[in-house]
Amino acid sequence: MEVRNGSATLYQKEILGEVRNLHNISSAKIFENGWLDVEPIYREVGWNVEYDKPGYNETYEASFKFTRKN
Repeated sequence: MEVRNGSATLYQKEILGEVRNLHNISSAKIFENGWLDVEPIYREVGWNVEYDKPGYNETYEASFKFTRKN
């Protein structure tokens, strides 16, 4: 996780690792159940949430960026 200028960036790979370790389930099961679809929940309580994943021919890590609404 990175925290800069009032925002936090969480990397999907790290989130998946934590959930897999805590609950002993596969990444496929996490995606099948939509357990990473958290954007609407956080938006309702005052956060801007951006999900970014690499497109075709890009190689960076997928991430969620959370910024508190003013």
